[in-house]
Amino acid sequence: PSWAVMRLPHRPYREFFASAGIGWVNIAPLKPENAFNECKSALKFFESGIWGVPTIASPLPDFTRFADSDGLAFATTPDDWMQELERFADDGVRRDASLGLPEYCRRNCMAETSAMMLLDLLKGDCA
Repeated sequence: PSWAVMRLPHRPYREFFASAGIGWVNIAPLKPENAFNECKSALKFFESGIWGVPTIASPLPDFTRFADSDGLAFATTPDDWMQELERFADDGVRRDASLGLPEYCRRNCMAETSAMMLLDLLKGDCA
């Protein structure tokens, strides 16, 4: 492939968000077969998504609730991961996936949105 994987070292919290937007695709979590990774939240999707960086993720429940985003793809097997990485290596595909991603994340992934959905649920207004 014409791309390379870059793994960044741990960063102080205040520096993390600047580094979340430097890649062309985010991957999270790779191995959902263990309790630690199965508990990963979709935060890994919208940390990079707010910068317009799409994510390839294991189809964990918290990630799949954002399946309607063009900026989120799912992979389970090594072949799936490679296929999605190669797909996002295409500039046009990545641009299309990234185009509305920051707005999608602001509209669907912020704490205020989740709080309003919870209030609707508690009031019985959700279908």
